[in-house]
Amino acid sequence: MTTVKTVLNRYLRTMPDPHLGASVATVNRKELANDLMAVSRANRTYFVVCVAVILLVLLGAAAITLRFLDSPDHIRTIFGVLGISFTGLIAQLVSLWKQKVMADTVLVLCRSLDETTLKPVLDVLLAKL
Repeated sequence: MTTVKTVLNRYLRTMPDPHLGASVATVNRKELANDLMAVSRANRTYFVVCVAVILLVLLGAAAITLRFLDSPDHIRTIFGVLGISFTGLIAQLVSLWKQKVMADTVLVLCRSLDETTLKPVLDVLLAKL
């Protein structure tokens, strides 16, 4: 899965270092924007899948509760396992959401900042990831 960090690494590596003279180091904004949109779309899809799985886990928990209503020991054991699964899914959900928000934010910055400001901003964002 491509992340914002890999996209930024790829584009910042291809940019030459700034130097004095007439040439200006430029980022291919269109390719960068396309890659960031792809990351955002993929994370949105994974986010929806993760929410669906969480709903299935909750539905399964309800079914298990109804099935083993007369056996609290079984319910306790099964809910212990489901709690761990649920926690992992929530952690993955938060991670996907952070990646999507970061991709969308960098996309807006990429479209609105000029060339001289964009590279240092991307360097700082990459260092924070």
